[in-house]
Amino acid sequence: MGYSTEKIAEVNNRLFAPFRDIPNKKTGIALLFGGRSTSGTIARTAAEEYHNRRFPKIMVAGGAIITQPEVFAGLLLDKNKAVWSKHTLRDIFTLKTEADYMKQVLLENDVPEGDIIIGDNRKKHANQIVEALKEQLMQEFDSATIMTYAPYLRRSIGTLRFQEVEMPLVGYPVNPFGLNPDNWHQSKLASLVVRESDNMNPLNRDGYVGTYTTTVYPEYEKQQQATLLDFSKEP
Repeated sequence: MGYSTEKIAEVNNRLFAPFRDIPNKKTGIALLFGGRSTSGTIARTAAEEYHNRRFPKIMVAGGAIITQPEVFAGLLLDKNKAVWSKHTLRDIFTLKTEADYMKQVLLENDVPEGDIIIGDNRKKHANQIVEALKEQLMQEFDSATIMTYAPYLRRSIGTLRFQEVEMPLVGYPVNPFGLNPDNWHQSKLASLVVRESDNMNPLNRDGYVGTYTTTVYPEYEKQQQATLLDFSKEP
């Protein structure tokens, strides 16, 4: 299905534009929200940034079982070279929960087990996940880098704010399988992105905003981030 220029712009402005530039800030922890078959890429990205010293701890969350044959089929139809990556088959068909798989990938990428926290590995929905982990998050940490599949980032941060998690949050979008804000609409998987955007439309009475999540205000987030130390790859 093709999408109009106006629809593509609407999705980009809602889901991607607020997070195109990753703030150059350190935080006390990274919170990884699983994204089914994208969870492996999320964890590998987090491991790299952990070793860069962007954050000293990683919390993983998500209880959905990872198996998405429709994603594999979409990548094949797209003739996407990522389908032949050494990680792709396992990422899509691991049959582990998102949290458990992300922990496995972090360990494989030399993140010490003592620096990995299972925030939740049973809940499937962002609002339930945040309910399960927010007490520990707020008691033990003063700031967090939020890492997830790029189209889910706005909902993830909005859910934390909806549930009154008041600390500086740094959004870190992850773009798997070579898909990104500039080319997602050319993929057979584009409908998944459009559906997320429609559910995050504040005017959609059947959507997420006001029920599970809230509108994310970029200027407020920038004010919060201004209190954090700058990040540098230097030791």
